[in-house]
Amino acid sequence: MKNQQKNLLPANVLDEGAKRFLRENRFIDWMSDAGFKMVFGNEANDDILIELLNVMLDGERTVTGIERLPNEIEGDSLSLSEARLDLRCIDDEGAEFDVEVQKKSHANMFSRFLGYGTKLLGTHYAKGDVWGDPAPVYVIVIMSGRLQPEDGFEFDAEVNSMYSMCSLRRKERVSRKINLIFTQLGYFGKTPDQCVTKLDLWCYLFKHIGGLKEVPGLFTGELIDRLFRVSEIAAYNVDEQINYYKIAMDERTKNTLIRDAYNEGMEKGMEKGLKKGKKEGMEEERLAVAGKLLSSGVPAETIAAATGLTLDEVLALAAK
Repeated sequence: MKNQQKNLLPANVLDEGAKRFLRENRFIDWMSDAGFKMVFGNEANDDILIELLNVMLDGERTVTGIERLPNEIEGDSLSLSEARLDLRCIDDEGAEFDVEVQKKSHANMFSRFLGYGTKLLGTHYAKGDVWGDPAPVYVIVIMSGRLQPEDGFEFDAEVNSMYSMCSLRRKERVSRKINLIFTQLGYFGKTPDQCVTKLDLWCYLFKHIGGLKEVPGLFTGELIDRLFRVSEIAAYNVDEQINYYKIAMDERTKNTLIRDAYNEGMEKGMEKGLKKGKKEGMEEERLAVAGKLLSSGVPAETIAAATGLTLDEVLALAAK
């Protein structure tokens, strides 16, 4: 692929902010919700998605074909009422994959995606067939940061790690039904000349493609050319480019709102903590931050992840 930027949208269909954004950004940011879905949510790019799945699975199984599924999964309780996934598909043997991108690392992230895996596995049972043998589920999370400890457990300090069910006594895997794979880009710091494996290549692109102005000279080959072609903003039509710009701006606004509200709340919590006890003061301000974000239209699940409150606590607050 030549390092020449294509013509962008006609100037008369863009406001100044959009013009500046499209001048400054040549490639789609895969770590944004909009960007990830534009590239990997497109059925024309199934071959690229299959390649990504196989790299992340790292020999666990080999995917040769996929069928895309609806992103929404229904639940059977208030705390697991409904989830909207980034990308969901099954392979030729019925194994199901949920691929998620996360720009921020939040408390209880592992538990959150374990919940996703449990819900997905539940959908594999036919109505009334509680003794069925469902195909395995893989929740693949590509995250900018690192997993935070949960229940006193420090997660693997590795770029790519997989978690499944095992016997604590025998230290053996006992089931392949629910599997969590975390790609923690917070542990990835390689330069283009240090990228040797396929995992290196994919991690570098997930982490940096949104800020690249040209294709790194060392990145060559048919797959590389195709990845950059489908990731170039100018390759999309007018409506798609405008939609990408608007969603990208919405994401930036939401992230700024969450960060500012959280920082303000934690400062107030520390002040109250001096008077009422640190734990009580911080808890009150977490609830105050959640209330502020709810009134701004931020989704309850996002608020729970950002504040450390449970989804039940956020939903109860919303119901008041």
